[in-house]
Amino acid sequence: MTKRTYNSIDVAKLVSAFFVAAIHANPFSGLSSTIAISLFARMAVPFFFMVSAFFFFRAGCDGEKLVAYLKRLGRLYLIWFIVGLPVIIKRSFLDHEGGFGADLLVLIRNFFLGSTFRGSWFVMALMIAIPLVYAISKRLSTRWAIGIGALCYLPVTLLSNYHNYLPAGVQQFHDWTVATFGPIQFTFLAAIVFCGIGKYISEKQDAIHQIPRWLIHLALLLCIGGAAFEVLSHTAFSDDTYFMLVPVTTLLLVFVLRHEVHWKVNYAFIRNQSTVTYFAHFTFINFLDDIIGLEMHTWLFYVLVVTPCFFLTIFMRWIAEKKYFGWVKYSF
Repeated sequence: MTKRTYNSIDVAKLVSAFFVAAIHANPFSGLSSTIAISLFARMAVPFFFMVSAFFFFRAGCDGEKLVAYLKRLGRLYLIWFIVGLPVIIKRSFLDHEGGFGADLLVLIRNFFLGSTFRGSWFVMALMIAIPLVYAISKRLSTRWAIGIGALCYLPVTLLSNYHNYLPAGVQQFHDWTVATFGPIQFTFLAAIVFCGIGKYISEKQDAIHQIPRWLIHLALLLCIGGAAFEVLSHTAFSDDTYFMLVPVTTLLLVFVLRHEVHWKVNYAFIRNQSTVTYFAHFTFINFLDDIIGLEMHTWLFYVLVVTPCFFLTIFMRWIAEKKYFGWVKYSF
């Protein structure tokens, strides 16, 4: 039996990382921004959740593997936390008035339900969602995990994206949850359904490879059309999530799995670059915007954000091979 490769996922992850960078250094404007960012770029983080769950559950899972996985994510979090510490201190304690104790409590809250360093919510959401999916699937089934995740995703999207269309009392409730717990769309509540689907796809690979490609193409195009209609049909309060994001990202992963590539490139480097780009682009944005004062939302700004991530990946891979610096590999 031919061993399966997942080169196409590595390529898709890098493209997704570029989209994440585009969210924060948006070089688009007007309708093109709505299409590129609100529609397509918002697929990136859910895709990361699905792929993470796909690879974690692909070869089966037990408690020992789960603990090892959480330790690996913890090391990843710690390294980028240290890298972002100056910005964390500035944002959490220096940029606004408030007592140290209150600011510290907010930082602790953000550790679990938000971001300490920008983008860190993804890691923490993964560290909570993966064990939840594991526990629910073990006790019930993977479909139950997806269903429970969908029940969590429903209010998250209603309260965040469709906030403007909700009754005043519900809006006030949402405002209170944001003030108390932070934006709920940046928590594990939004991740459970995507991790559950990633696990389900890992279990159904053989069946997926029996689906005709033309049917996958058609379904994906229809879903993209439905997603575009949803995104363009109203003014979102927060466009981080939308309802069609679930089926369109699911079909996107299925599409990627059915279109494996065999280019003569270093896929390990591409995989590492996607991780470095996801976490490091925030630092380059802060440097170019706050220190250099370069105008944001231009293509020059975007290129100057993502290009250094390529060279940083080269440097980090190189130094990780040196004595005393092997720990660097845990950052990518």
